[in-house]
Amino acid sequence: MPRMVLQVVLVLGLVEPIFSLAPPGRVRYPPFDEVKDLIDEMVSAGAPDVPAGEINDAASWNRWIQARDPEIWAGLIGGLRTRSAT
Repeated sequence: MPRMVLQVVLVLGLVEPIFSLAPPGRVRYPPFDEVKDLIDEMVSAGAPDVPAGEINDAASWNRWIQARDPEIWAGLIGGLRTRSAT
């Protein structure tokens, strides 16, 4: 699965819960138990941005998603700008 596809899948799957439950000005990442099945499926599919064994509990999930948050949003914003320019 290409990197951008993985990022879009993660963000689109998480955007609504993040914004609907987060207080204004705060980001809420979904808890590990809500994304564990998705992570397992992506690892099984060989997704390059979800290393097997690296995300196996809530602490590792929190580190992973927080570290990649700026990269994911930058990719989405860049994609939206490209799309609106066409």
